[in-house]
Amino acid sequence: MNINDWSNKEIIKFLTSRKKITQKELVKMLKKTLLEGTFSGKLAREALKVSELQNICDVLGFEIILQEKK
Repeated sequence: MNINDWSNKEIIKFLTSRKKITQKELVKMLKKTLLEGTFSGKLAREALKVSELQNICDVLGFEIILQEKK
């Protein structure tokens, strides 16, 4: 799956749907690192940092793998 063209919002929607949780539930899981308003604002502005995405993936049990293009 190539997510290079996906927005932050699309990536988060994919991850939460795979875990069958809502964005609000994800924010509760991230309670110490992101506030709900901040999180939705970052998604809307495409301002999610790589470190924040790494944290989200970790909390949800996913890993990010970088692979050289063929």
